[in-house]
Amino acid sequence: MECLIKDCKNSDFKEVNAGWVARQLQVTLSHLSRTFLLLRGISLHEFIDREKIKRAEILLKRYPKIKIKKVAETLGYSSVSYFAKVFMKYNDNLSPLCYRLISYLNQMDRRRSEKQETAQTMPGVTPTVPEMTSPMPGVTPTSPEMTPTMPGITPTRSKVIPIY
Repeated sequence: MECLIKDCKNSDFKEVNAGWVARQLQVTLSHLSRTFLLLRGISLHEFIDREKIKRAEILLKRYPKIKIKKVAETLGYSSVSYFAKVFMKYNDNLSPLCYRLISYLNQMDRRRSEKQETAQTMPGVTPTVPEMTSPMPGVTPTSPEMTPTMPGITPTRSKVIPIY
């Protein structure tokens, strides 16, 4: 029964629900639900939701630019908000968008660490740390605060006032 669900391809996974599994196994839904709960300790519906969310996590990690709506549709959720609710239930209240962002940042961090490790193992190569850049044009990153810079204008005050 579990193999039937896990072996579904992503394109077919949108059809998977408790009724679909019961039809595939040629048993009644109520019998299947009772038996599954006794054998596994969780409901069939919860098991299917978990499997779908595992697939969602894989899609969000593998395809960082995929739309959340497309992931929800691929997995058979007609509502993005319901998909997000189910996703958050199994991911410590992280929305699919936050999960994707955290996964992306972790991936970038791993790549940076790998590059630094590679540079450290190569003789004669000094690892470099990338320069801090500002996400705002016209603002130069400084420590401890960011101060605005404008071409042709010099500050008249000696005290720097940060812009928020």
